[in-house]
Amino acid sequence: AQGLRPRPPPAVDVSTAIVKRQDVVRTVSAAGHLQARETVKVSSNVTGDLLSLAVKEGDVVKQGQVLGQIDKRLGESQVAQFRGAVASAVAQTLQAEASLTQDRRDLERIQKLAAEGLSTTADLEKAQTLLKLDEGRLAAQKQVVAQNQGQLSTALYNLSRATLTAPIDGTILELNHKVGERIRGSDFSDDVVLLMGGLAEMEVKAEVGEHEVVGIHVGDEATVEIDALVDKQFKGHVVAVGKNAQIKNPGTDAEVTTFFVRVGLDSPPEGGLPGLSASVSIVTARHLGVLTVPIQAVTSR
Repeated sequence: AQGLRPRPPPAVDVSTAIVKRQDVVRTVSAAGHLQARETVKVSSNVTGDLLSLAVKEGDVVKQGQVLGQIDKRLGESQVAQFRGAVASAVAQTLQAEASLTQDRRDLERIQKLAAEGLSTTADLEKAQTLLKLDEGRLAAQKQVVAQNQGQLSTALYNLSRATLTAPIDGTILELNHKVGERIRGSDFSDDVVLLMGGLAEMEVKAEVGEHEVVGIHVGDEATVEIDALVDKQFKGHVVAVGKNAQIKNPGTDAEVTTFFVRVGLDSPPEGGLPGLSASVSIVTARHLGVLTVPIQAVTSR
């Protein structure tokens, strides 16, 4: 008889929590890699053998410091050639100026004789024509001087490019050539000798989904964790939000659209190297002193 009696429904476990006021922060998390905020490829438009390299990977250098030397004998011969051309053109210009001065004196003398009836019209016209011809020759010679000076300036610039110098303060990240190798420089393509970057300012380049990136703005606070530096967090701020979408598997069901977001670290991490894996947590919204309840107590219908 006891077994046939209806049993009461089992008790429901209920958790309670106190509604309270606190700060609510919305964050976006993303993964990426550490990199120097500024990287520079050091190359040359000079073709020649690499005679010396004064640095190695990891060296810290100052702007203007000599990094290496490319064979500059061809450049020096071109500079000498154009110096000679400039000197020759300048000498011919001086001769043309002297001839023009003489032409003016002759014309003035013939004009006086013609006024006294002691010179013919033909002599006067001949002197005037000679003056105009020499004026044109002088103008053309000045153009030759300017052209040769321009070629000399170009040759001097190319000669200076044979000496590789640091364009910024930074660290040598990678050497692409060894001493003795041929550098094939041109104005149309780079033959990069080395890569350098400023490790005093570092950032994380992370990929963020299209639904999260719309809430991220330059200046947003962020926390950075570097996988290789365990149990350490670094403060940073968003320095750039990419405008060019990165679309993977386009046209398929697995299509994913992301954008690059760059988070600059407020201070360089000790031991941080370009390429290290990192994760960022970006604060996109902050509400202060709002009423909060546990997420389990919120339902939607």
